[in-house]
Amino acid sequence: REFAEKFSKFRNLHVDGIMTHFASADDMQSDLTNEQMRRFADAVSIFHEKGFRPRVLDMANSPGAVGHPDSHANMVRIGGILYGLGDDVLPSGIDRPELKPVMSLRSKIAFLKTMPAGSGIGYGQTFTTSRKSLIASVPIGYYDGYRRCFSNRSTVLVKDQLVPVVGRISMDWITIDVTDVGNVEKGDDVVLIGSTATKAIKAEELAQICDTISYEITCGIGKRVPRVYLSKMM
Repeated sequence: REFAEKFSKFRNLHVDGIMTHFASADDMQSDLTNEQMRRFADAVSIFHEKGFRPRVLDMANSPGAVGHPDSHANMVRIGGILYGLGDDVLPSGIDRPELKPVMSLRSKIAFLKTMPAGSGIGYGQTFTTSRKSLIASVPIGYYDGYRRCFSNRSTVLVKDQLVPVVGRISMDWITIDVTDVGNVEKGDDVVLIGSTATKAIKAEELAQICDTISYEITCGIGKRVPRVYLSKMM
């Protein structure tokens, strides 16, 4: 109220919009979102009393837009769900929209080497081959946003098959075990996030490995990675 009173003295300024941002819209057990909506309504009323007629009233982020329909006002700010992310940020226990991921992260096999059983792979030799193995080197690493916590824990897609990341993620490279994939060649596509003919790797799945959320995974993709914009999904 004090702010609206002081702001009203600036005759050459007008209020084009009022917004808030929800802190716990993904938690349907919390009443905080309802309390924020009540406070927002009170704030809008105060500005109306001072003669302001804001054109935009904006409350809802992605979980707010899906889980709290009363928060839509006349604008919503959907973020991750616009990219098809939502498994780990939308409220549980509600009807969720069907989302289609539109972002993928891809690279190509740059080097192949057959390693005998008992060979250590990568920094610290944290992975040791248990058999004669075909190991592929792929030019992407934690500098590009493929995080070090994926070491020996994540998988990628090669020729529509899930294959394990083996050894530590380095700054510029990862190594993967393609022993069980037939006819692998240098230049073959490697899908780190995204889908192939019958399988998919979701950003939410990678986020679980590092105990974070999909937003951090996708926002962390480095500037060195080329962005290719497509009119149709691959």
